Amino acid sequence: MATFIALLRGINVGGHHPVNMAELRSLCNSLGYGEATTYIQSGNIVFRATSSPVDIENQLSEGILQQFGFEVPVMVLKTGEFRQIMAGNPFIADGLHDASFLHLTLLAGNPDQEALSEKPFPTTAGEEMMISGQAIYLYLPNGYGRTRLNNNFFEARLQLQATTRNWKTMQELLKMAEHIERKK
Repeated sequence: MATFIALLRGINVGGHHPVNMAELRSLCNSLGYGEATTYIQSGNIVFRATSSPVDIENQLSEGILQQFGFEVPVMVLKTGEFRQIMAGNPFIADGLHDASFLHLTLLAGNPDQEALSEKPFPTTAGEEMMISGQAIYLYLPNGYGRTRLNNNFFEARLQLQATTRNWKTMQELLKMAEHIERKK
């Protein structure tokens, strides 16, 4: 069994797509995932499973549709892949960026190079971004709620599903996954 991190997009936001975390853990258990643990109310799950990430994405999406009655994009990464993405953040190593303003957007694939180069990205004063594979590292000193570099923008521009979390959440998810891995 491998340890996975699943990120659900757009649940429990502004009263839309309500998902109870205890029910989500129960769904994971019914799908055969072990040690399912959630973090905060925004659709972050860590668990052990034997399926592939793509199979888990499909199983979770279908299970959520059946149990909660709506479709939710799901991204699933193995812990090692998640760890590599986290380690690749260029804004951590330089010591010049306040971690409380860091965000990480994950894409459901690598973006097309033409979409990346067609025109500049709409950053405002102080904002920085770097794209590496399926990760978009964001430094947003004015906050995520004020940037134009949000999920909807990236999905429209890159034609890929996107989900974003703040750096603290991503660090916690990695800690949770590593804790489960140590228990093997």
